[in-house]
Amino acid sequence: MSPGIRFLLGFAFSALGYGLLYPGWPPGLSFGLWVGLLWVALAVTRPLSVWKQPRVMLLSIALWATAIQAGVEISFINGAVAMGLLVALLGETTFTLFPAGWPRFSEALWALAKAPFRWFAVIGRVGGFLRRDGRHRAGQAAAGLRVVLPTLLVLSVFCVLFSLGNDAFADALAWGCRHAFGWVRMDLPGFLLFLLLATFTLAWVSPSLPADPSPRVWTRQLPRFPVRNPLLARQRSFVLLAAVNGLFLVVNGLDLAALCGWGVLPSSAAGHSEAVRHHVGFLLLAVGFAGGVLTVVFHQAAEVARLPSLLRLGQLWVFQNLLLVALVGWHLGAYIQAFQLTVARVYVGCLLLLVLIGFLLLWRHIRQEGPIGRLLRECAVSAFVVLFCLQFADVGGWVARFNVWRWQGGASGRSLDLPYLVSLGPSALPVLQELQRNGLPTGEAGREIRLAYREKWETRNWRSFQLRPSALVNRHTPAGGERIVTPARS
Repeated sequence: MSPGIRFLLGFAFSALGYGLLYPGWPPGLSFGLWVGLLWVALAVTRPLSVWKQPRVMLLSIALWATAIQAGVEISFINGAVAMGLLVALLGETTFTLFPAGWPRFSEALWALAKAPFRWFAVIGRVGGFLRRDGRHRAGQAAAGLRVVLPTLLVLSVFCVLFSLGNDAFADALAWGCRHAFGWVRMDLPGFLLFLLLATFTLAWVSPSLPADPSPRVWTRQLPRFPVRNPLLARQRSFVLLAAVNGLFLVVNGLDLAALCGWGVLPSSAAGHSEAVRHHVGFLLLAVGFAGGVLTVVFHQAAEVARLPSLLRLGQLWVFQNLLLVALVGWHLGAYIQAFQLTVARVYVGCLLLLVLIGFLLLWRHIRQEGPIGRLLRECAVSAFVVLFCLQFADVGGWVARFNVWRWQGGASGRSLDLPYLVSLGPSALPVLQELQRNGLPTGEAGREIRLAYREKWETRNWRSFQLRPSALVNRHTPAGGERIVTPARS
C-alpha cells in the first residue's frame, strides 16, 4: 500500500475516531467501536500472513473482548488493558524483524513516542509534492475526476429518489450528512483531540520503521556485574542480606506478636485503618527496594551469586516479604470486618495478590539463576492477566452483596451504610430490591440511584451507552416506572 493511501486512510480513521469519542464524552460504546476500528485499520494495512500467527490471533481475541467490555461497562482498567493490547498488536504485526515479545512491544512504543515529530516530515513531503510537476499532478486529478464523475452523478440521483420515497433512508441520510460535516465546526478541545487522534492514527497505519533492525539497548540481556575481589564481594553481600533480614525479622516479629496476643494489637477500626495505610505504603517501597537489592546481589559473577549462604539468605528475605504480604492482608481483613468492604479495598487486595505473585517469581528466579529479563516479563504478564480478568468483574456488585450479607448476619454490629451503597450506582440495585422484598428498610436508596443515573443519561447520547448499568436500572425499576432506553441518534 502506497504512503499516500496510508495517509488518507489514517486521516479517515482519525475523523471516525473524533466523531465517536468527542460528541459522546465520557465514552462507553464509542470507545469499544474506536478500538475495533483500529484493529480494522491494522487488518487492511498489514499482510495477511501475520494474522495467522497464534500470538497475533490470541491478542486479537483479547482486544475484541476488551472492546466489547467497553460497551458493557467501561473503566480505567478497561482502557489501560485496551491500550496495552493495541501496542502489543502493533508490535507483533509491524515490527516482525525483531524477536517476538518485549522487543516488538518496545519498538511499537518507541514508534508511537516519535509520532508527534513526524508531522514535520509529512508537511515537508506534502510541500514537495505540490512543488513537483504541478501540471502533471493536476492532469492526473482531472483524469481521476472524469473516471468517478458519472458514478457520483448516478449515485446522487438514486439518493434523491430514495430519500423522497423512503422515510427511513431520508432520516439516515440526513443524520449521516449532519454528522459527517458537523465535526468541521470544532472548538479548541475538539481540535486538540482531533490532532491527538490524527497523530496516533497516522503512526498506527504507517509507523516509522527502523533502518537498522539490530537489538535496541533496552532489549539486550544485562550482563553480570564484574567482580574484582570475589572475597570482598561475598563478605559485603553476606553482611547486607543478613542485616536486611534482621530488620524484616524485627518488623514481622512485632506484627506476629500482636497477632498472637503477645503485644499491642490495634483494637479499633481506626487502628486497623492506620495499619493498612502504613503497611501498603511500606510494602510498595519494600517491593522496589527488595527487587533492586536482590537484582544487584544475585546478578554478580557466578562465584559470588551462587554462594550457598547467600542463596539461603536471599530466599529467607523473599520468605519474609511473603510474610509481610500476609500480615498486610490480615490487617486489611480486620479493617473490613470492623467497617465494610469497599471498591478501593478490593483493589488493594488485588495489589497484594500481584505482590505475592511477584515475590514467588523472584523466589524461583533466585533458585534457578534465570535472566533478569525473564523475571520482568513474567511479572508484567502476571499483572496483565490479573487486570484483564478484573475488567470484566462487577466489583461494585460484589461489594454491595458482601456488605449486605454481613449486615444481615449481624457480624459487624453496625448499621447498613446506605449512602455508600447509593454511591456504588446501579450495581447496588439488585441487593436493595432484595432488601425491599424482605421488608427491610432501605428508604429511597434505590430511587436515588435510578434518578441519578437518569439525570446523567439525559446529557449523553448513544456513544456513552453502557449495557450493564442500563440493564440493571431497567431490570430493577418498579412496575409502571420510567425505563431507560437507548437514546435516539443525535
